[in-house]
Amino acid sequence: MGSKQKILQGLKRLLLLKGHRGYSVRALAKEAEVNHGLVHHYFGSKEGVVRALLAQITGEKLRQLVERIEAGAPEEFGEFFVDLWVKDEEFARLIYEFGQLGRQFPAIGKIINEIAEKRRYFLTQVFELSEAQAMLFQAVIFGIQTLRQDLPIEQIRLAAEELFRIFPLDKKFNAKKLKAVMAATGAGQQ
Repeated sequence: MGSKQKILQGLKRLLLLKGHRGYSVRALAKEAEVNHGLVHHYFGSKEGVVRALLAQITGEKLRQLVERIEAGAPEEFGEFFVDLWVKDEEFARLIYEFGQLGRQFPAIGKIINEIAEKRRYFLTQVFELSEAQAMLFQAVIFGIQTLRQDLPIEQIRLAAEELFRIFPLDKKFNAKKLKAVMAATGAGQQ
């Protein structure tokens, strides 16, 4: 594994083991077993590492969703997202920690907002939600991800299932716009 990937995996481990409060370039370099200068060399700043890891993680999840779409299973959107929030504890924890980093460091908050804008655009174009609906959908997702840390799994599952009852994305999916929107937003790319 190259140094760049070691740094990204080190950040992931650091956030999962120590949370957002344990994040610094020195702590990251130690966890990744690289010289801290390499963090700046590859990513420019601690914010750059967060941007890269967040893009990698969310891109992978989006690619998984697109694979389901291309397999002709849009009715599985709700199940996919429920599984993402309920079964994928690592993903839910990382998203929570990214959110906390965004509150702690304004530059990281800006990165998270940029990604949220791209995802909102994705929701309005591909699933034909209004801007207000897309914002509400994202707010509920954030709430579910935050609560994921404190509530029993079954309550989170019920909340996620209710979200997809309210927003039946499988019924609003516009397959023709998917590829164009992904290309325009860089969605699904690392």
